[in-house]
Amino acid sequence: MPMVALALLMGLSTPVFAQFEAPPLPEGVVVDTIVEAAPTLLRINELMAVGDTPLVEGSEVWPDWVEIANVSGDSLEVGGWYLSDAPGDLTRWQLPALTLPPEGLLLIAVSPLPIEGFDEALRAPFSLKSGGEFLVLVEPDGETIHQGFESDYPEQRFAVSYGIDPETGDYR
Repeated sequence: MPMVALALLMGLSTPVFAQFEAPPLPEGVVVDTIVEAAPTLLRINELMAVGDTPLVEGSEVWPDWVEIANVSGDSLEVGGWYLSDAPGDLTRWQLPALTLPPEGLLLIAVSPLPIEGFDEALRAPFSLKSGGEFLVLVEPDGETIHQGFESDYPEQRFAVSYGIDPETGDYR
């Protein structure tokens, strides 16, 4: 029997490989394509859906916000990636052209209203729902969901952010 390598992506930044002996394929069955899951490059690190303070001192707008982390280990150009809260419009808002260093963080204001004194290139023109909703990072092809909450992040509370626990790697 042939040996087959299988990649298991158990939430790790590097795939873990296991080898096993595969049984022969039934007669007439041909395997001609192996599809591997892409490693996570960016992730929604933290979000605030019920803001408690303005991002700019003196502003009357208290926006929601999303923190995006570069978890790739390399500098990464994020221009052309998308953030969307709409399953039917994965290209809802395009991230600006900039480079995030390894472990770099990018704060995106999420508000339908302009924020005086805040870089408008870093404002997604929608808002987050406190009751939870679809929120994803989409790759530059505009079709591939890279990471996020396809089945809604949980209900949010006033002035409490929701993000990755650095000790467990889980959202809390």
